[in-house]
Amino acid sequence: MNASILEVLTENERRANRSCAIAGLWTAAVCLGIALVGLTGALYISRGWMAFYFAGMVLPMLAIAGYAKWRNYQGSEIKFLMVLGSALVPVCMSVPSAFGFFLMALPITVSARYLSRKFVWETYVMVVCLVILTSIPHAAFGLPISSVEEANIPKFSAFLADGSFDRLAYWKGLQIWCVPSLSVCLAFFAIILNRICRDGHEVLAHQARVYARLADVEKGLAIAATMEAMRDQGSGIG
Repeated sequence: MNASILEVLTENERRANRSCAIAGLWTAAVCLGIALVGLTGALYISRGWMAFYFAGMVLPMLAIAGYAKWRNYQGSEIKFLMVLGSALVPVCMSVPSAFGFFLMALPITVSARYLSRKFVWETYVMVVCLVILTSIPHAAFGLPISSVEEANIPKFSAFLADGSFDRLAYWKGLQIWCVPSLSVCLAFFAIILNRICRDGHEVLAHQARVYARLADVEKGLAIAATMEAMRDQGSGIG
């Protein structure tokens, strides 16, 4: 790879690390604010879940943002930490509620910020694995979801009455219906971001080539000016 292109890509990665770190700090601030409000009893969320959100989202995002700042946003490992930090938000939210599964596209979006098609697909595979793994604690502790059908009314009536619910069957249903459909939706999302990464990479490569040509022109002008000055000095001495 051309040195100028590599330099432009490295600078883009540093900027991406910085922007993701700032976004992580804002997200941590919002989550912390919600947690503090929840502790006052103003929200219908238990303190146990608030502590879970704080330990699972706020603290890791603060640690990742601080590490990125300490490294001056440079380092090949930072982009993996940024994607991991962004994945903690949907993972933690998916345990008590299925709403978090709809946010699983967030880490794929963050990975696209680095304009690497390979990184997008690696993140997609990671997210699909996270969906499968997160479905286990969700099925065990979360609020069950299902289609609004007459056949499901007795199940939810029993769940609301005394909490009785076949969670193993619920988890199997998630693997049969929800996980495959969500994986397909995320795949379409990754395909779109893959195209955006390709176009963005081409723009950066073109920009690097333009900078390289300008540098060659400036170098040529500097050499010409030096040679002209040397000729002037030579004629003066003669």
